[in-house]
This record gives sequence, structure tokens and C-alpha cells, in this order.
Amino acid sequence: MSQENGEQQKTGLESIRAIILGAPESIRDELARTSDMNDWMHCFGSCIFAIELCLAIPGVKEEIGSENSQKINQQLKALEERIAELRKNYPEKRGVPQEIPENIQEELLNSLRAIG
Repeated sequence: MSQENGEQQKTGLESIRAIILGAPESIRDELARTSDMNDWMHCFGSCIFAIELCLAIPGVKEEIGSENSQKINQQLKALEERIAELRKNYPEKRGVPQEIPENIQEELLNSLRAIG
């Protein structure tokens, strides 16, 4: 598939991998824009949401295969459960972003990288 400007459109799997590889930078950028409202974990959740959106695009599940799609969904669900667990120690507070320790950031990023 090609777009009007001649660039090749990414496949669903390529889009998911690009989100995963770009996650640290995306989180930094979102945090810089929204640090008065969001903490690192919230911005990390945006990456999960972006992957879920990719999986919802018609044809992507077929492209990557039902088994892979199911596996990715299970991994995303496990990450969301881990975030919910971590929120007990690092609750969201409106207007007061929570400092998330680097070891937890690295743990979550490594779990995200394991998907792609």
C-alpha cells in the first residue's frame, strides 16, 4: 500500500513495533507537555492505548494472526494489571504528578518491549 506522498504505509505489526521502540521518547514528550496533570505511569498508559488502537484497526488482527493478536492482548492486559497494582503505592493525584522510581519505569518498559 502506498500513500499519496509515495511512502509505504506501515503494517499493523510495524506500527506496534514503532510504538514500542518509540515509547521512551513518547513518554518524555507527553510528560513534558502534561507534567502538571500526568505522571510517568499515565504517559506510559498512553503507549498501551496506542497499541490497543492499532489492534482495533480493521485487518490488523488478520495481518498479525489470531494467535499473535491474542498474545499481545494478554500481555497488554498483564501490563494494565501491573499498573493498577503499582497505583496502590503511587496513586494518581490531580494536579500533583507522582514520582515513579526509575526501576519501575524500566520494569514497565521492558515488559512493553517483550511484546514486540
